[in-house]
Amino acid sequence: MPWSVPIMAMLATSPPAWRRVMDRRAQRVMQAAELRLTAGRAHPGGGPANGPSLRA
Repeated sequence: MPWSVPIMAMLATSPPAWRRVMDRRAQRVMQAAELRLTAGRAHPGGGPANGPSLRA
């Protein structure tokens, strides 16, 4: 969360303000995730995210 819980609770009482803050934050997070995926690093370590590969 961008700020402390009490501040976020007050922000949540106004849906337009909540969306303005959180939509921007979510967009930044999604862009960073896309960059990691396109760079071939879906998660730290660079290997498969769900354990070893099933290829023989």
